[in-house]
Amino acid sequence: MLLLVRGMPVYLTNYVDRSDKNLLHGRSGILLGWELAAKEPMPPRNKDHFLSYLPKCVYVQFEDEIEGLKVLPAWSVAGLGNGMYAIRPKPEYWYLDAKAAYSHQKISRHQLPIAPDFGRTAYSMQGFTLPAGKIDLNLGVV
Repeated sequence: MLLLVRGMPVYLTNYVDRSDKNLLHGRSGILLGWELAAKEPMPPRNKDHFLSYLPKCVYVQFEDEIEGLKVLPAWSVAGLGNGMYAIRPKPEYWYLDAKAAYSHQKISRHQLPIAPDFGRTAYSMQGFTLPAGKIDLNLGVV
């Protein structure tokens, strides 16, 4: 389950657009909003709720960094603002019997290729250049 909160920092969990937009795995952005599925009942206003269906898309604002300053990219998509991109749910496939000579048990799921960007692992941060960071080494009682 993914919480959808306007203004939430998110990152791409898969490649979305390999063109000059560089919307690649790990790219960060800000969730601006979403478009509900046609069969989704109208949610109550000003109240938390669960969606019954994946949204048609979520709108994410991306920024470029030039000489240490964050700026809106020059690219735009179909009437959206500069750096704004509509990300649609996409299927992911894998096989339960992938090590067998002939795989037959194919599984798929549809999901949005985004995740919250406020709690990444050290593994997912490899290769990033950041001005600062915080590492919690308190392991607690095991």
